[in-house]
Amino acid sequence: MSVEYGRTIPRGNQGWFVEPQAQFVFGHLGSNGYTTRRGLQQEVAGERRAELVVLMNIELKPKIRYNK
Repeated sequence: MSVEYGRTIPRGNQGWFVEPQAQFVFGHLGSNGYTTRRGLQQEVAGERRAELVVLMNIELKPKIRYNK
């Protein structure tokens, strides 16, 4: 499962903006056991994982003026 959030926030009228972003990821892999054709028994452990990623973009997009 994953949840993401981000938005663009203009800073003044010179083309500057910031984009805070966050992403939360949660995953679960269940354990499993099996026996091979040769009779070897294997057990695979399960795993849970949670991850939080936070980013901040700061960007300048200059305004282009065209002469007519």
